[in-house]
Amino acid sequence: MSALLPTISHRSPISQNVRLLGETLGQAISELHGEEAFELIEDIRQKARSARTDPAAADDLARRSASLGAREIWDILRAFTLWFQLVNCAEQREIVRSTREHQRLIGDHPLPDTVASAIGSLKVRGWTGEEVARLLERLRVTLVFTAHPTEARRRTVLEGMTAISRTLETLERPDLLIGERAATIEDLRRRVTILCQTDMVRTIQPTVMDEVSQGLYFLETVLFDALPVLLENTRRALRRYYPDTTPTLPLVHLHSWRGGDRDGNPFVTADVTRRTLQLHQQKVLARYEAAVRAIIPFMSQSLTFAEITPGLRASLTRDRIRCKAFDGRRRDSEPYREKLTYMAHRLRHTQEAGEDAYERAEEFIADLDDIVSSLSSGPGAQTISAADGEIGLLRRQAELFGFYFAPLEIRQDAACHRAVLDSSGGEPSAGTREALAVADCPDLAEVRETFNVVREAHHRYGPRAVPTYIVSMTSRPQDVLDVLRLMDAAGGLEGAMDLVPLFESIDALRSAPDTLDGLFASEDYRRHLQARGMVQEVMLGYSDSNKDGGYLTSSWWLYRAQEDLAAVARRRGVRLRFFHGRGGSIGRGGGPTHQAILAQPPGTVNGDMKITEQGEVLYYKFSEPAIALRYLEQVLHAIIMVEADRSGQRTAEPPAIGREAMGQIADYAFHHYRAVVYDLPAFETFFREATPIDALSRHNIGSRPASRGELRGIGGLRAIPWVFAWTQCRMLIPGWLGLGTGIMTYAAGSSARLAELRQLYAEWPFFASVIDNAEVALAKSDIGIARRYASLVRDRVIRAAVFPLLTDEYNRTVEAVLSITDSRELLDRQPDLQRSLRLRAPYIDPLNYLQVELLRRHRNAPADSPDRHETDAALQLSINGIAAGMRNTG
Repeated sequence: MSALLPTISHRSPISQNVRLLGETLGQAISELHGEEAFELIEDIRQKARSARTDPAAADDLARRSASLGAREIWDILRAFTLWFQLVNCAEQREIVRSTREHQRLIGDHPLPDTVASAIGSLKVRGWTGEEVARLLERLRVTLVFTAHPTEARRRTVLEGMTAISRTLETLERPDLLIGERAATIEDLRRRVTILCQTDMVRTIQPTVMDEVSQGLYFLETVLFDALPVLLENTRRALRRYYPDTTPTLPLVHLHSWRGGDRDGNPFVTADVTRRTLQLHQQKVLARYEAAVRAIIPFMSQSLTFAEITPGLRASLTRDRIRCKAFDGRRRDSEPYREKLTYMAHRLRHTQEAGEDAYERAEEFIADLDDIVSSLSSGPGAQTISAADGEIGLLRRQAELFGFYFAPLEIRQDAACHRAVLDSSGGEPSAGTREALAVADCPDLAEVRETFNVVREAHHRYGPRAVPTYIVSMTSRPQDVLDVLRLMDAAGGLEGAMDLVPLFESIDALRSAPDTLDGLFASEDYRRHLQARGMVQEVMLGYSDSNKDGGYLTSSWWLYRAQEDLAAVARRRGVRLRFFHGRGGSIGRGGGPTHQAILAQPPGTVNGDMKITEQGEVLYYKFSEPAIALRYLEQVLHAIIMVEADRSGQRTAEPPAIGREAMGQIADYAFHHYRAVVYDLPAFETFFREATPIDALSRHNIGSRPASRGELRGIGGLRAIPWVFAWTQCRMLIPGWLGLGTGIMTYAAGSSARLAELRQLYAEWPFFASVIDNAEVALAKSDIGIARRYASLVRDRVIRAAVFPLLTDEYNRTVEAVLSITDSRELLDRQPDLQRSLRLRAPYIDPLNYLQVELLRRHRNAPADSPDRHETDAALQLSINGIAAGMRNTG
């Protein structure tokens, strides 16, 4: 029996895993749905392969899709969606395997793009231990898990894929016996069969607390273990290159927006934020308690044979007095077990708000320090120091995650704060009511209650639990000062949080330096800054600026805004931290994070960087500890090297011609983008009918509405569904529309200007990053598939007015990119990605053909037709499948 397999000629480990998974899936489909269903799926796959090179075959596939019944479409969609989930799992597994193999081959030498390799580079450059220590001590990377609804997978599916990955890991063992291998393959078949019988899409819309739980999944199962390893790797590298250097760590911080981001989401209430903080604490305390109880059996030292320090003895005395109702003295001849038993008891009481609870994480850390100190002194300390590994690990985890797991950040629209202040003397004005409707603000009492919840959280969990308040849609200094007034009114929050303006539109980016300068001129805000250590965080919105002005213009104005904002901060004596609101897709600032860091303007990173980690990228970056660790190492490596170059005066300014060229190209690109997206009357109708945006608005992918308040049209649509819709139909215009026109207009047949652009690509990391990311978006686009979606536009005049403009711009942009990179085909310089996309395309195509057919049926069916529900369910599944195949949503 044939199977769902790509044509792979070599027998690499990943191809073996893909083949095994394909065979297993094929067997499961045949068993569950019959041989006939399997043969239908294979027929569609073969037709899709032919359709990529034969227009007649493409038409035949479209006709075949139109002839299929609802059950047949459902079976095909599930098969290909499952296939991509399994292939993605195999690719994640390959990252782990190849990384380990690389490390094995190079022995004790550090892997490239790791903290160890960065520290080794500093040693080669002649840096002293003191200089390295200062650099690492000012280093701070903050990753923020956002609440954006772009994760199409259910948590149940994530857990199933994790189990399959573990099975593949077992099969990699060289010492596996024949019987063990057979049993493991049987386990794999069971797991794939169960996945085949699992709902791939959510049947109900997730609540905010569901999103909180999904974000915590990665913290609980992956990052709780991975972050301490990162710190230990850093310590090990320092011991190797600078044995006398012991800088203050940690380097990486994890924050969350889930349950705190209320911008445009009426379901994020003050009560939800309160429950989120409680859940964060419960989850991290449960991990601590489990860790402590796991250590107890091993710490069997008896007072008959071992000594303890006076500090630990005093700590035990305090425990016995404090926890009178708890009999911990059963182990009083084994002091470490007794101490750990008391600690587990107190952690349990902290979860249950009992009388023996810890008040702060610092108490728990102090208890761990007492144990570590005692283990490190007295007879046998040198040997037993190895036994305190688990205690040391737990201490690092407690230092990293506190009693709140990940600090929660609050975000709200500036209009909501203005409305509260405007209505303090009575009803809001007509203008304020209009702004409230546009911003989709909650009840004004709810806005005030949010500040009360923050004050409660600071009292219960400490100020680090809710450290940041982000003001979205900031356009003037008053937008931030309004929040300062509300904090003062709430009481107890003076100087307790960072207030962060978020600049999102092109106009806001252009005026951002003046806005920040005006803010710094305020005496009240100056006092607030002094309380915050004269550090100002500024968030930059990649998504909305892209949707507003196009990919190239957005990229350029984000670059310029950083330069100008940094200059304002330096002049005012303020240290600036940039918070980059990047999505997973190119159209929302996506692309390799470490390359993006290297492409930042000189003097804007300063060892302190904050980045959003959004929905769909979480699985690919944090699916298991080894992958998370590799990603975090790459991010830190990039920031260390950027900071080292800045400190060593090695940072190159943009080439002189670069700034002028980019200014002109961005201007040309902006006008072309706006002319198409906002000024062309037919464009909105084309977008609504040629993309599955209507299906996406019904997709149970997140709690937040797809549009902002009462705003309508393209302007009212959020950037996430905007990008998601174009990704689904394989025309990723948020990643390239305007770029081709901008470059070609600037070059205008001039070989000298083309040579300039090639020089910029070779010498300027920012320009190279812009072109490389656009190249990926172009490679993921498919005009042939997009044409099928364009056929859904009922009015031929509208279709003829828009689609040729998009295809012409696509061709122009491909020509421009290939000319600048001096390549024959897209991604020639990234052969692995090029090959991966080519292998995936024949499997994504059937999902697109079927989605087009489903959209046609759904839109043509009467509103009361019973078939609409069945068609809509299939549409939701097609969305998941294409997202898995493209490895992108919004």
